[in-house]
Amino acid sequence: IDGFHLRKINIRLREAAQAADEANQAKTRFLAAMSHDIRTPMNAVLGMTSLAKKNASNTGYVIQCLDKAQSEGKQLLTLINDVLDISKIESGQFTLVASDVSLEQIVVDLEEIISPQTTQRELALTFKTGPLPHPYVRADEMRLNQIYLNLLSNAVKYTKPGGSVKVSLFEEPAPNTEANTTLVTFVVSDTGIGIPAEHQQSIFDRFYRADPARTAGGFGIGLSIARSIAEGHHGFIRAQCPQPGEIVFTAQLR
Repeated sequence: IDGFHLRKINIRLREAAQAADEANQAKTRFLAAMSHDIRTPMNAVLGMTSLAKKNASNTGYVIQCLDKAQSEGKQLLTLINDVLDISKIESGQFTLVASDVSLEQIVVDLEEIISPQTTQRELALTFKTGPLPHPYVRADEMRLNQIYLNLLSNAVKYTKPGGSVKVSLFEEPAPNTEANTTLVTFVVSDTGIGIPAEHQQSIFDRFYRADPARTAGGFGIGLSIARSIAEGHHGFIRAQCPQPGEIVFTAQLR
């Protein structure tokens, strides 16, 4: 009996060691990718500001350089914020701040933000709003937008010109046992590169990239943060591929 018990303990220890090793390897890949992802926009910001200084007399050119630097700076800030969020999640300091949120206004804001990107990439964008019986819901508005913008940005990024991105937002009745609760469902579908079935659950894991060899433009850490936000709202987020070349993300919050 003692020998059997010891063998079970050894198996669990080996499994724990393997899991720790895999986690360390994932973090190493994450840091390598992150250093590349941080360096790229930073070099662009420095390069554009340098060009602006050298061409100070050409107002039009300076404005173009500053616009590009501002765009890259925003990308860099998003990346840094994601890293800080992951640190908060791992340390248990990630909290949500509830307020009264207008879902209709969120749809308006999302469409204004994402429309220029889809127009630039020649994508067909469709927004559909279903029943929204409550003018306001209690949620963390900033984090809610963080989920939605992450899913939309990925849809635009991974869909080739001529493709389409469809968005829908609606409320569903909560189970009768949950008083003063509504289910808010947000769905994003696109005709992009899709996600292989074996990666559809893992893409929400921290430091996971569907293609480890890719050091830039992967799924990064945004989806992991989005899942934590959804779970913080007593909901979930999942990915499905109804057919090759199509991906559907569904986020449902309570």
